[in-house]
Formats: sequence, structure tokens, C-alpha cells
Amino acid sequence: MTVRNPCPFCGAPSAAFARATVLGRHEAAYVRCERCRSVHIPDPYWLDEAYTSAIAATDIGLPSRSVWTSQMTALVIRLFFPHAAKFCDHGGGTGLFVRLMRDAGYDFRWRDPFATNEFAQGFDAQPLDQFDLTTAFEVLEHLREPHALLDEVMAQSPALLLTTELLPEDTPEPGSWWYYSLATGQHISFPTHVGLRTLAAARGLHLTSAGEVHLLAPKRVSSRLLMLAKSRPASRMAAGWSARPSLLSADYDTVVGELTRR
Repeated sequence: MTVRNPCPFCGAPSAAFARATVLGRHEAAYVRCERCRSVHIPDPYWLDEAYTSAIAATDIGLPSRSVWTSQMTALVIRLFFPHAAKFCDHGGGTGLFVRLMRDAGYDFRWRDPFATNEFAQGFDAQPLDQFDLTTAFEVLEHLREPHALLDEVMAQSPALLLTTELLPEDTPEPGSWWYYSLATGQHISFPTHVGLRTLAAARGLHLTSAGEVHLLAPKRVSSRLLMLAKSRPASRMAAGWSARPSLLSADYDTVVGELTRR
């Protein structure tokens, strides 16, 4: 049986919800899942235009967010993955987050099919690599098929740390919630907590959320500790006493060696 506008999070049928104008000229039709109440756009025909630049002009918070996510991720690793050795940032954008993590002593690799790696050149993830943890910050809301991200991650990593805003319970219409991002046209999938939990459970993962921070892992973790890691004061303080030696010097030698061999 063909499901009408299947929800990208739980697979249930979706019904017409709202319409809005994106990029100032394209009409977008939003549908809402009849089961988990997540919202998505089933036909975002303007995406090629929306991604003429991988980084939206409105994303002025990218540098400060990279600093915060690097500190938060380091604390998440210390709390929940103390023996983890290799990591991947999916949807890595400019590579600033990867560079910050490597500077802090964490062997992160970069992956992003739509962006240019400017700050972590030479440290791209490879198809056969295996990772202990993958991160994906502000990625899920861009995807037509979020389940494909989990399938790709699980082929190389047992856990995923991501950030995305969850749809409020009252299901605001486009224009009354900033995260619809009508000006950029890049946000097309908006999960509820139930929708994200269902997506994780279908792949044997447990969801732990702390606001916009979500950890999908094989085992349950403490939501209080995740909230602590999310806290900017706590993560900033923890960053000051990291036990891992920086990879900056070794990375410099690696890059110089690559340039010399060309």
C-alpha cells in the first residue's frame, strides 16, 4: 500500500497543514504527520536555488555555534564515550568545528557533500572509516529523508550526536516560528520529540534529548548529564581542563608533508 505523503520520521501518512512563501517567491506546501505530528515539505522543488551557497547568509551564528558545539561535544565524549578514539562530523560545513575538535585533541574527520572544507583540509572522512561517534549539527532539518542519515551513520558509527530544534507541541504555522527559515528555503523537515524518538527506535537506538541537543545511542544515557554538557558554562569550564593533547602540531606536519609530496 502506498502511503500518502509518508512522514520522514515515522512513516505514517501526513495531511495538508499550511502554505507559505520561501525565498520570497516559491510557494511551499507543508504537511503534518497524522501519528507523530512532525511537519515536512514533500516537494521542496527550489532546493537547487536554496543551495547556491551551502552556508545560508542568515547563518551568522556559525562561528559562535562551532565554539559552543566543540566544547559541548568534548564534554559529551568525556561523560559518555571516554574511550572513544575516532570521530566524524557529518555536514561539517567549513570544517571549523573539526579544526576546533582536533585542536582540543579529538581525532575528528570532516564530511559534507555540499560544502567546501576550508579549515580541516586533509582530514576528510573516508568511505571505509569506522568511528566511535558521529556528530551532525543543524543537519536533520535540511534532509528530505532523515532516515538515510541514520543509515549512513550506523554503517560507520554506533552513535549520533545532533542538534535540531524540535517542533513545539502547538505546531506553529510557517511565519510564527523562526526555525521554518522561510528566507533561506533550506529547512524542510521538522520533527517532534515523538517523531525523532521513533526514527531512532526503528534502528535500535535510544534517544536522549536536552533542548536542541539529541544523542542517539545503543544504550540509554542520563538526560541530566546531557543537559549539563549542553550548558555553556559547564562545557566552557570543562574545555579548560581537557586531558587530551592537541593534534595541532601533528596536523601541521601532516599537511606540510602532503604539500611536499605534490
